[in-house]
Amino acid sequence: PDDNEKEVRLELLTSPSAGDFTLYEHGGFDFKYAPDGQYQFTYKVYKDGITDDVIKTCVLNVGI
Repeated sequence: PDDNEKEVRLELLTSPSAGDFTLYEHGGFDFKYAPDGQYQFTYKVYKDGITDDVIKTCVLNVGI
C-alpha cells in the first residue's frame, strides 16, 4: 500500500524551550504562550510502527 494507507505516528524527542507545547501523534501540534523568538522541537516519524531513525526538526518563529 502507499503511504496514505499506513498508520503514521510521531514521537516527540525535544520540546521548545518556552511556551506550552503539545505534539499530537497524528502530526498536529499546539504551541502558545511563548515570548517572541525562535523555538524548535525534534521528533521521529513511525509508519506502521517502523521508523527510519531520522530525527526531524521543526523551527517556529514567534513574533519575528
